[in-house]
Amino acid sequence: MSEIVLNNRTAWRFWTDAPSPRAQLLLQNAHPSDRTILPKNPPVCELFDALCTAGLVRPGEPIHYLVSNQAPRAGRRNAVRHSSSLALPRGSLVRIAEGIYVLSPEALYAEATRGLGWATCARLANRLASAYAIEPDSKALLECTPHTSVAAIESYLHRLARGERNPALRALAWAVDGCASPMESHVELLACLPQRFGGWGLPIPQMNYPVALSAQSRVTLGCATCRIDLAWPNAQVGLEYNSRSFHDEQRAWEHDAHRQNVLEAQGFRIVPLTWPQLAGPLEFEAVVRHLARLIGHRVQVRNDSARRAAECALRDELFGERGEGIRGDGTTGLAYDSALKTPG
Repeated sequence: MSEIVLNNRTAWRFWTDAPSPRAQLLLQNAHPSDRTILPKNPPVCELFDALCTAGLVRPGEPIHYLVSNQAPRAGRRNAVRHSSSLALPRGSLVRIAEGIYVLSPEALYAEATRGLGWATCARLANRLASAYAIEPDSKALLECTPHTSVAAIESYLHRLARGERNPALRALAWAVDGCASPMESHVELLACLPQRFGGWGLPIPQMNYPVALSAQSRVTLGCATCRIDLAWPNAQVGLEYNSRSFHDEQRAWEHDAHRQNVLEAQGFRIVPLTWPQLAGPLEFEAVVRHLARLIGHRVQVRNDSARRAAECALRDELFGERGEGIRGDGTTGLAYDSALKTPG
């Protein structure tokens, strides 16, 4: 029976794009496989057709698949062959249908981060452990259950025997679970990565931290809990990112203001962050230093010119073409991450 293992950009889309209705059914039935051996034969044409029919790949996009290096080369239009001579650790594959496997998020992280720097690795980990999917056509963000966690990725890398000095492993110290948008991830990285990588070295926050509301607040807000975008619970401090433009409805602005008052009544000091503040390095520095004082963290810059150069490079990665594409108002552009490499 023919088999296929999806990897690279095809696997990335599977785990990060909002699935089509048919693909959603496959995703719900997906389960980890104990398989460790890669196929020794190229997939047949019918499997490629089944992937398109199920909505697992977008029309016109190349299908990336992984086989043993013993597999003969088979020329097929719109397909990219990747090969490996190594057996995979357990937990590397997820079975989504008869004969169809996809690299697990943990294995995909290990594949995607070969040769990349710490900041890029942390960004990819944030994305794979996030709580949102991107609708491919509209680029809308949809809430979803995270497919992995930073701890699961770390455990997998240890099974791969990645050295402790490997950037892909060490970068996980600054990765977080549960980002609800690309911008939340960008804020976390800019605030928390070490200064030599372009960040400010703040303590790692909890993302979308739930705060139980009082009975009265539940009635006024219509929910039992509020989630803080980035929270430092021990210090009772949170940061809320607001990307809404000046022309948004007054009612939405009032709801956010009331929500902030409720959180502060619950004991949290909330620091608001707007897109202009995030986009401007000096404006962002002012917010970070205010946040650091509230947390009780000392920000000390030893080499200001080197730190600013590193921040410029990090911002180029996060907000430029290599990131997930951020428009001028701070909303999402591109649907997938171009950091993934395509071997020749």
